Amino acid sequence: MNNETIGQTAEQCVCNLFNLNSNINELRINKNLLISLQESIKSFLDNHNEIKIIKSIGYQNTKVDFICENNKTLSLKTLKRKEGKICPQGGQPTLKSFDKMYNLDFEGKLDKNKDRFEYIKTNLHSFMNNMLINTYCCDYLIIISNCIKKPYVELLKKPDLNYFKTQNLYFTKDNYIEKWNPKKNKTNEFSTTLKTNINGKPVSIGEFQFHKNSRQQVKFRFFKKFLEMI
Repeated sequence: MNNETIGQTAEQCVCNLFNLNSNINELRINKNLLISLQESIKSFLDNHNEIKIIKSIGYQNTKVDFICENNKTLSLKTLKRKEGKICPQGGQPTLKSFDKMYNLDFEGKLDKNKDRFEYIKTNLHSFMNNMLINTYCCDYLIIISNCIKKPYVELLKKPDLNYFKTQNLYFTKDNYIEKWNPKKNKTNEFSTTLKTNINGKPVSIGEFQFHKNSRQQVKFRFFKKFLEMI
């Protein structure tokens, strides 16, 4: 079961509980998962009476999945397993979109990935705050983890969206290198994990991936554990 199916099924489950029209194609929903998610989501919502969902707009591909009472907004994210990575809105743009987003004169060219990574490193704290803003872009952020076994639903508290100030941030791979893979007879895609130290211990913040094969994009995702810490 892929992540898209899990996400669409979770949205449909919420719509069912609030008797909302979802505009989700039935073929994109896993009926067994729908049943499995229902009890967990219902129990969570019963314990969070402040969240009253009145409209589903996830099909519009905006930052918002649901509209709640009092003009509140809600973003729903899902993880296949207990732990995983959460992608901010706009956290996996194409190379051309990335260049436009950050006013870079790279014209979406693949051979400029090294320069894109240098741009991220040079502007790291502001870049990461932007990723936080795009993760907590709604009034409510609900995460459903361990979806394929025993779903767990939680509301992530919005942190200081200017969290990244003067912390020492470092990468597991500090230089952009596409290493040669003799088995595949081509170079590997580059990925690296961003880390920091909290209370004297190393903590993984998130992962950057530079896709250059079937997809050509810059992807960043936060580790759920980190978001739960801050």
